[in-house]
Amino acid sequence: MSILSNVEQMYGIKIQRTRQKKDIHKIETASMTYCLKPYKFPEDEIRFITRVLSFLDERGFTRSQKVYPTVQQTAFMIHEGISYTLTNWVDGGRPKFTKKNRFQKREFPP
Repeated sequence: MSILSNVEQMYGIKIQRTRQKKDIHKIETASMTYCLKPYKFPEDEIRFITRVLSFLDERGFTRSQKVYPTVQQTAFMIHEGISYTLTNWVDGGRPKFTKKNRFQKREFPP
């Protein structure tokens, strides 16, 4: 089964379009755009990451990713030995953490 077929089954969504950017999949449905992100960390670290993101969401933070659970209510799925999370798609570029003055000015690329 392909990764996208597995996502449809595990998350109960119907994918209309996808685009891959490096290892991230941008997944579009009729109602929403998602980010499918792989993690090559131990499962306990992935659980920690998803708990942090869920904690932020529960506290009303709107500028972080929202983790969507599978139909079995797990925070991530595993496909061919790799763990994946499904979150909302956040527009913007990757921050360049090597530019220290961007943190001081709170400037990030679009």
